Amino acid sequence: IAYKPQPKRHKRPVPRTRGTRRKNLVAINPFEAGTSWIGELGGLSGSRNNAQGFVDGLASAGWNVNFNWGNCNAWETDWHDNDDDYVDAADFVFYTGHAGLDGWMLVNPSNCDADFLSSSKVGSGPQNPGDIWGGQDLEWVVVAACGPLQDDILSPGGGDVLQRWDGAFDGLHILMGYGAITFDTEEEGKRLVQYSREGQTIINSWFRTAQEIQPSDNGSSAPDGPTIYVGAMWVEKSGQPSPFNDHIWGYGSVAPDPRSPNILACMWVPC
Repeated sequence: IAYKPQPKRHKRPVPRTRGTRRKNLVAINPFEAGTSWIGELGGLSGSRNNAQGFVDGLASAGWNVNFNWGNCNAWETDWHDNDDDYVDAADFVFYTGHAGLDGWMLVNPSNCDADFLSSSKVGSGPQNPGDIWGGQDLEWVVVAACGPLQDDILSPGGGDVLQRWDGAFDGLHILMGYGAITFDTEEEGKRLVQYSREGQTIINSWFRTAQEIQPSDNGSSAPDGPTIYVGAMWVEKSGQPSPFNDHIWGYGSVAPDPRSPNILACMWVPC
């Protein structure tokens, strides 16, 4: 299928009302979603529709879609230098494309060269540097790609996922992804939103989606296989409700932002 490329982006921020907070105001809609994806640029035919299914599902629930940037428009700066105007200006962000245990593929705005968002760019711990994901609006991130939740518990060479990604949690509730190489698909985003809108927790919705879509074995060696694991990493603060039980806004409970968390956890199940 030949797709029409997205119009080239201009270097200006998305319109938004600064200082407007909706935390814990579950009766107010719309909320905000966004996607970044690498599709044909990375030889992936399913990513475009995978991301579209995610934003279409939330848009039909009344959410605003802040951005839906693919291929040469999927800038690394949206997740890093300019995250206040993009990734951290949305409540729920979905990525699909290429990934590994230490990050996922985005592009350089100036030349469309691959520019990976790596764990080293999000800081060495929560609140350090303190203004990446969750400092504003972001609660939930899904990386529908080959990672980034590998761990030695799953397969030798996977490293320590808690140490690798704890710096992403500057108010972020949950980071979801895989602990192995996965296969290109058009369905993860759509099905994740479908189950979330049925009132299932976000983590359960993600796990169910992955188990229905991905096979159990990818034929790869450690640390990328052979078993395909779907996972979720979250943080907690003692005395507060856990984000583990979060639902999307308007469909159930949402924990308060876990600022300065003292508990880090990750859970996986095989597909």
